[in-house]
Amino acid sequence: MAKTAIYPGSFDPVTNGHLDLIRRASRLFDRVIVVVMTNYNKIGNYSFTVEERMDLIRRVTGDLSNVEVDSDCGLLAAYAERKNADVIIKGLRAVSDFENEFQQALINNKLNPNVETMFFTAASDNMFLSSSLLKQVCALGGDVSQFLPPEICADITARLQKNNDPLHQWLIIFQIETPLAKTEREERKEQHVKLLRSGNRPRRGRRRRTAGRL
Repeated sequence: MAKTAIYPGSFDPVTNGHLDLIRRASRLFDRVIVVVMTNYNKIGNYSFTVEERMDLIRRVTGDLSNVEVDSDCGLLAAYAERKNADVIIKGLRAVSDFENEFQQALINNKLNPNVETMFFTAASDNMFLSSSLLKQVCALGGDVSQFLPPEICADITARLQKNNDPLHQWLIIFQIETPLAKTEREERKEQHVKLLRSGNRPRRGRRRRTAGRL
């Protein structure tokens, strides 16, 4: 019987660490769904929209015929049930990741006893890597090309460095939020809440195709 694995995350943006886990999972499972989930602690602070994040993931997984990209803003356990998934994949970079991921694995199994969580240890080159750290380094003018897939590096760097001026750098260092940035963040959060209340969800991705298919 074909086995389906789900790899959830914010992917804001997708990094070499994420891509490494996707490739490893694609060798173990018949079908891998990379699903861009909504982290309600990050609403208003995303650098890329859901559609942009999905597009970035598609661009770096185009050679993996059994990988598809999707999005969801509900419970992961419920999504796994709808997709008849067997496994939820989570990456562990350090011991500090384990406590939170272990708690999530337990609650997901309670909500959906048919799905198991499989932990993948991050490759040694990616143990320290996170999207939030990458964004901060990039926004301050650092070279992040070694942490990103080459197909999307230029686009991500351009987005994250668009406000790369001395004042903006100081605001990042001291975590100061300008009135304009605060207003924009609150507006994005309000729009997202309205979207959820209306029952509308981001457009889902389609399954990948091979040889003559996408």
